[in-house]
Amino acid sequence: MFTVDGNFIGEFKTGDNINYNLDCLRVMYKAQGIVSKDDGILLCKPIIVTETSIIEALLYDMFFRINKFTREGLGNVAEAVLKKIRSKNVDQLETLIAVSKKHELLGPKTTGIYENLDNLRRIRN
Repeated sequence: MFTVDGNFIGEFKTGDNINYNLDCLRVMYKAQGIVSKDDGILLCKPIIVTETSIIEALLYDMFFRINKFTREGLGNVAEAVLKKIRSKNVDQLETLIAVSKKHELLGPKTTGIYENLDNLRRIRN
């Protein structure tokens, strides 16, 4: 178990949702280890859906903080990038990933993280 700073998530309800989904994941992974291999495979899709939902909530929260926490800002994001993002309505996972990639919010484009996130999005949908 690990703990996270109280200001890691910008919106309380989003944090609750993430915690709930993490608890669901814990139970699904535990169940996957107990049941037969054939039954364990049936848990793959709900696990992917839940993991992708957590990722979506984290990205949504990051954009929520960019738009709402205008005084606090985001320490690692340039002001010019913040202004560009604030001028757009970003609310769907595909768009969240694309804008994150464009501005390299999760790291360099070459790491493959954006392609992996987009693959998860497609698998989930």
